[in-house]
Amino acid sequence: MIQAFHRRFLAAILLALVPTVVAPAALAQAPAGAFERALALFREAQAGADAARAREAFAALAKAEPGQPVYAAYEGAAGAMMGGQAWMPWNKLRHTEAALDRIDEALALLRPEHERQVVGGLAAAFTTRVVAANTFLAVPDGLFHRRAAGRRLLAQLQAAPGLATASAPARAAVLLVAARSARAEDRTADEKQALTEALALVPEGFDAGLARKRLAEIGK
Repeated sequence: MIQAFHRRFLAAILLALVPTVVAPAALAQAPAGAFERALALFREAQAGADAARAREAFAALAKAEPGQPVYAAYEGAAGAMMGGQAWMPWNKLRHTEAALDRIDEALALLRPEHERQVVGGLAAAFTTRVVAANTFLAVPDGLFHRRAAGRRLLAQLQAAPGLATASAPARAAVLLVAARSARAEDRTADEKQALTEALALVPEGFDAGLARKRLAEIGK
């Protein structure tokens, strides 16, 4: 029974599409290369490596810059992947609950200036909401009850002024959140459409690889 629980939980968390296409190339106050290194560890965790290293890297960045919600959001998302990787059910619950609390803190950090603060071509608030929404939509709703919050964040992202003329990575990121929402609700046709549209916008890169992998899993 524990093995079956582990497989279901890991599939929900570890293979969740948490887009990194919206991540800033570097945040102004971060040590040179520190964000890139943390993001590389996050991507490795998405591919199956130990998520604890990614969480620790983003936790260190968040400690150095506690007012930056992007770091806190990624720290929480990495913690949720730790929950997916943990073996025993009580450790899965402990890690994931702590991770979701951390994402709540990231969202609470958002201020009007984060809507205007451009990092890597995109607003810090946008990145934070994308990471939060995907994580909320990925965790098992029967245990953590975050799907509704994830859908609200998705609606907020979709209604953002200027999205239609935003950069391709930004529009692709929102489509990947929509795909995650459709997956959570077993709307396979909608998931396929969102993934396909995201790939048309950003056909190369880490997230494109995840999208192609998911399309292969559900069948084109």
